[in-house]
Amino acid sequence: MAVSFDSFNHKFVMNVKGQLSHNLEIGSDPLGNITRINNALESMLRQLEEAQTKLTTVEHQLETAKVEVTKPFAQEAELDEKLDRLSALNALLNMDEKGIMQSEWTMIHRM
Repeated sequence: MAVSFDSFNHKFVMNVKGQLSHNLEIGSDPLGNITRINNALESMLRQLEEAQTKLTTVEHQLETAKVEVTKPFAQEAELDEKLDRLSALNALLNMDEKGIMQSEWTMIHRM
């Protein structure tokens, strides 16, 4: 544990360091400071439990995603058809307006 004075906020700050560092504000009351330290330690345990729960959830989501990624895309044929249509439309849009022939307009309206 280390205590320092935060001159910007005009308060004392205690740094509790284990594997990680945790800062907490301390005051002039010794019993209040002990309570703050105990609350900080208890909150670390809660945060650890929450992190472990989140880790379990993310690991489960990862396994589900691995299975989903191996499945074929159900609308692949429709996607290919729409991409072909998009390419044809983009090609027509990129042409100079004067160069578009009547047959090309007919082709657009058939799509």
